[in-house]
Amino acid sequence: MTRPWTIAGLLVMASGVFAGVCASRAASAHAAVAGASQRLAATTGDAQELVRLRVGTQAVSLGPRPSDDTIAEVRRVLTVAGVPSARLRSVQPTGERALRSGSQEVQHREQLVRVTLEPVSLAEVGAFLTNWREASPQWAPSSIELASRSRGNEAEGRYTATITLSALYAAQAG
Repeated sequence: MTRPWTIAGLLVMASGVFAGVCASRAASAHAAVAGASQRLAATTGDAQELVRLRVGTQAVSLGPRPSDDTIAEVRRVLTVAGVPSARLRSVQPTGERALRSGSQEVQHREQLVRVTLEPVSLAEVGAFLTNWREASPQWAPSSIELASRSRGNEAEGRYTATITLSALYAAQAG
């Protein structure tokens, strides 16, 4: 009679081990699902932010072209953003051009300025752009180029950032 009880006991223990393995796998699967859900939520948020930024429109100023004193404005925004002004390498006007317009009475024009910051972190570039958007909404970033700085013993995570700002305005054709 002990043999059937031994077999029954072994079956109960095997069932317990099997249930334990299943529970462990279920817990792992649950953790994987939770991680995937968090990554999905983060990716969805990033995608929504990208779409929001892409559909943003640039204001067109009516009247004369924007002030040429962008150097002072860039320095002021750098100070507000907490980025040392020594990181400002150059502010270069890159020209002005006429844009196609449906009206012959109003001429749309675009003025461009290229700002180079070096060495800056991504956080500093972001702080500059955030403060720039609030301080000078007529000047919108039209392109941002980041070049990695990997010379000698310089700190990693530093970049040369070249930001092209554009201002659109409408002047009376004359």
